[in-house]
Amino acid sequence: MTPPDRLPGNVPDRRNPSGITRREHDLLGERDVPETALYGIQTMRAMENFAISGVELREFATLVEALASVKQGAAQLKAPLRSQGASPST
Repeated sequence: MTPPDRLPGNVPDRRNPSGITRREHDLLGERDVPETALYGIQTMRAMENFAISGVELREFATLVEALASVKQGAAQLKAPLRSQGASPST
C-alpha cells in the first residue's frame, strides 16, 4: 500500500517541511495553516489566490519591515486600551 504522503496530490509544501499545522477558521471556512507560520488564514488565502507575479514577498524586505512597523505601532497603541478592558477591535 502507498503511504499517504506519497499519494498523488500530496506534494510536500516547501513553506511547511514538518507538515505540522494548526486549524484556523474565517468566514470562508476552515483551513490548516503551517504551525510555524507567522501569518493566519487570510494571508494564506491571499498567497494562494494572488500569486500573480511569481515574485516571493521576501524579495521586498523593506515593504515587509514597513508593514511590521505599522502593526507594531498599532499593537503598542492598543495595549493601554486592553488593560482598561476595551475590546481588541476598538
